[in-house]
Amino acid sequence: MLKRIITFVLGLAIAVGTATAATTVAQAAQTKYAPSVSTPTEGAPASTKVVQKDIMATVSPTVGDLLGGSSGTSDSCTWASGTTAASSNSSNDSSASASASSSDDSSASASASSSASATNSTASAGAAKSTSSATKSATAGAATTATRTFSFTGGTACSAAHGISKPLSAALNEPLDYQARTKIFAHRGFTDKHELQNTFQAFDAAIAAGNPQVELDIRTSKDGVFYISHDATMRAVAGVNKKISELTSTQIDQITQKNGEKMHRLSELFDRYGSNLIYLIEFKEKNVDIDAFYRLLEQYPTIIDHVEVHSFYAEPLAKLDRLLPNMFKQLLVSSREEINADAGLYFVDSFGVNQKVASKAVIKQIHGAGKEIWVWTVDSPTRIAKFLSEGVDGVITDTSKAVGIAKVA
Repeated sequence: MLKRIITFVLGLAIAVGTATAATTVAQAAQTKYAPSVSTPTEGAPASTKVVQKDIMATVSPTVGDLLGGSSGTSDSCTWASGTTAASSNSSNDSSASASASSSDDSSASASASSSASATNSTASAGAAKSTSSATKSATAGAATTATRTFSFTGGTACSAAHGISKPLSAALNEPLDYQARTKIFAHRGFTDKHELQNTFQAFDAAIAAGNPQVELDIRTSKDGVFYISHDATMRAVAGVNKKISELTSTQIDQITQKNGEKMHRLSELFDRYGSNLIYLIEFKEKNVDIDAFYRLLEQYPTIIDHVEVHSFYAEPLAKLDRLLPNMFKQLLVSSREEINADAGLYFVDSFGVNQKVASKAVIKQIHGAGKEIWVWTVDSPTRIAKFLSEGVDGVITDTSKAVGIAKVA
């Protein structure tokens, strides 16, 4: 009976129509950074995708069916986070051990984990995902806090969906290009020479400095278009005290930033730079539409191995892992307690750690858990050199001086 149910679920083909995105309003003031390529549809439904499964290929359910949308539920599947008690009372930096497991329904848990298909030898301490188990034992110092777990439950139907190796095309199932990577991410681009953050000007500065690797932030407009912005409002960069989430893309496209550039869509960034940059994209919203993010990436298959994501929220990373298991995912943390709680999360490849917390013991703990550690936001040349010498995988910084420091570190 179970076999028939699974076969039925996997055999469903969902025909999805195409929606039309909001029309871009031409901006009166032309600048050197105006996009030269037409903006692709960002909010349109995904086309039916071919599933890559361990044994067979078939047509997948919609992305929404697997993720459950922003609410966390669908007709057959529910995702949730929880906690388990730590297994150690030790407060010693190096000796305590914590275990975090994903409690998926029955046999479905094995396919919950990420399985990176290609790991480059230059990536340190297990940058890629490790195999097919959703449970990972992590060496975690001072493990007196509870560890977090993420699970997708809902019975047989959910298990069938969970057994699918993510609804993605072969072109999107690409691991990170570690060989193209440097040890420096330009924080919102390089801004140490008065460039405006999160603009083409700042990203061009990173390229000019010999470090085509940028960190940036995205937020969502009222009509579901991703814009590059750190703050919820545009007051700091454009003098407009309006939230991006309260305005449509048509309205936002008319706003000029203080350096003369328009507010840029994420798609415009991809159009301008393509695979000439490595992108570290921060989800600023806990309820970010991962389905829409995936659909946008579908339109840029050649840059997938140049895209990393991170967030202070684990939930969107967990959701994205079900669609893009090979995409590099980093969890941002500001305390040792967060590291202890989340060291075993199977979908986390790296921790982005506040420099105030990045001790030698923390570096050892995170590497011991098979993950990378990147430190933010480090602008002091002395501290950049110190962290690199102590073995962090890289730093996120505002200063272009870091590029030269990293070359001799």
